[in-house]
Amino acid sequence: MERRLIWLLLVAIALRLVLWASSTELYPDEAYYWDGTRHLALSYSDHPPLLVYLAYVTTALFGQSELAVRLGP
Repeated sequence: MERRLIWLLLVAIALRLVLWASSTELYPDEAYYWDGTRHLALSYSDHPPLLVYLAYVTTALFGQSELAVRLGP
Protein backbone atom coordinates (compact mmCIF):
# COMPACT_ATOMS: atom_id res chain seq x y z
CA MET A 1 0.00 0.00 0.00
CA GLU A 2 2.80 2.41 0.85
CA ARG A 3 4.56 1.76 -2.46
CA ARG A 4 1.44 2.58 -4.42
CA LEU A 5 1.06 5.83 -2.53
CA ILE A 6 4.68 6.78 -3.17
CA TRP A 7 4.36 6.00 -6.89
CA LEU A 8 1.11 7.95 -7.11
CA LEU A 9 2.76 10.91 -5.42
CA LEU A 10 5.78 10.78 -7.75
CA VAL A 11 3.57 10.59 -10.85
CA ALA A 12 1.47 13.51 -9.62
CA ILE A 13 4.58 15.62 -8.97
CA ALA A 14 6.04 14.79 -12.39
CA LEU A 15 2.76 15.62 -14.13
CA ARG A 16 2.49 18.91 -12.29
CA LEU A 17 6.06 19.84 -13.23
CA VAL A 18 5.48 19.03 -16.90
CA LEU A 19 2.26 21.04 -16.98
CA TRP A 20 3.91 23.99 -15.24
CA ALA A 21 6.99 23.92 -17.47
CA SER A 22 4.95 23.81 -20.65
CA SER A 23 2.53 26.58 -19.68
CA THR A 24 4.87 29.35 -18.52
CA GLU A 25 7.10 31.53 -20.66
CA LEU A 26 10.86 31.18 -20.66
CA TYR A 27 12.89 33.23 -18.22
CA PRO A 28 15.67 35.37 -19.73
CA ASP A 29 18.39 32.88 -18.76
CA GLU A 30 16.46 30.00 -20.31
CA ALA A 31 16.00 31.99 -23.50
CA TYR A 32 19.76 32.61 -23.50
CA TYR A 33 20.39 28.85 -23.29
CA TRP A 34 17.92 28.20 -26.10
CA ASP A 35 19.62 30.79 -28.28
CA GLY A 36 22.99 29.28 -27.39
CA THR A 37 21.87 25.91 -28.75
CA ARG A 38 21.94 27.44 -32.22
CA HIS A 39 25.48 28.81 -31.75
CA LEU A 40 27.44 26.22 -29.75
CA ALA A 41 30.85 27.33 -28.49
CA LEU A 42 33.51 25.98 -26.14
CA SER A 43 32.81 28.72 -23.59
CA TYR A 44 30.48 31.62 -22.93
CA SER A 45 31.42 34.87 -21.20
CA ASP A 46 28.64 34.95 -18.62
CA HIS A 47 27.14 31.44 -18.32
CA PRO A 48 28.59 27.95 -17.93
CA PRO A 49 28.64 26.04 -21.24
CA LEU A 50 27.28 22.79 -19.76
CA LEU A 51 23.80 24.29 -19.42
CA VAL A 52 23.78 25.24 -23.09
CA TYR A 53 24.98 21.76 -24.07
CA LEU A 54 22.23 20.14 -21.97
CA ALA A 55 19.63 22.39 -23.58
CA TYR A 56 21.05 21.43 -26.99
CA VAL A 57 20.68 17.71 -26.26
CA THR A 58 17.14 17.99 -24.91
CA THR A 59 15.97 20.20 -27.79
CA ALA A 60 17.54 17.79 -30.25
CA LEU A 61 15.70 14.87 -28.63
CA PHE A 62 12.36 16.49 -27.81
CA GLY A 63 12.05 19.28 -30.38
CA GLN A 64 12.26 23.04 -30.22
CA SER A 65 9.89 23.77 -27.35
CA GLU A 66 10.02 25.56 -24.03
CA LEU A 67 9.57 22.28 -22.20
CA ALA A 68 12.55 20.74 -24.01
CA VAL A 69 14.74 23.69 -23.03
CA ARG A 70 13.80 23.22 -19.38
CA LEU A 71 14.34 19.45 -19.26
CA GLY A 72 18.13 19.59 -19.37
CA PRO A 73 19.25 22.43 -17.13
